[in-house]
Amino acid sequence: MRRDGNAIALDVTGGTLRLDDSTVTIVAADGSPVAALLLHLNMGDRTTDLGTHVDRTHLVARVSAEDIGHWELTSPRQRSISAGIALGALGGIATGIFIAVVLGVLSGGVLIPLAFPIGIAAVAAGIIGGMIIGGISGASIPNSDVPDQWQYQQECHYIGNYDYEYCY
Repeated sequence: MRRDGNAIALDVTGGTLRLDDSTVTIVAADGSPVAALLLHLNMGDRTTDLGTHVDRTHLVARVSAEDIGHWELTSPRQRSISAGIALGALGGIATGIFIAVVLGVLSGGVLIPLAFPIGIAAVAAGIIGGMIIGGISGASIPNSDVPDQWQYQQECHYIGNYDYEYCY
């Protein structure tokens, strides 16, 4: 495999390449398939096609790259608000867990079956409340609204149970 300008080239020795509508198959000298490469890659609701040229022993795939996000200018105030929201959410999680543990311990273990759902509710309320309080706290810090720093916002999505991530 080698790079050929803006293309990836694959040369096969001791076998051949076979092209059909959806795959390129590497075939050994005895005719048995060794490996296959999909020509159309599906990623969620998008499809990427490899523009290929194949003869008996050479494959050239032309692939292109696109941005997977966008750049935006941020101000010190925006960054303070974002930091306050993140810290508030962490504080909310810690507070919710603390409430559940204290409830379970103070009841001598009797209320442990109730402590879990109450703890989940406390964590959810703590996250929301913490994000609100943190955002307000971050906004109250005297900072400039003038954008002064670039930040890259990546646009990624997960397929299944977070097994695969694709970005576009």
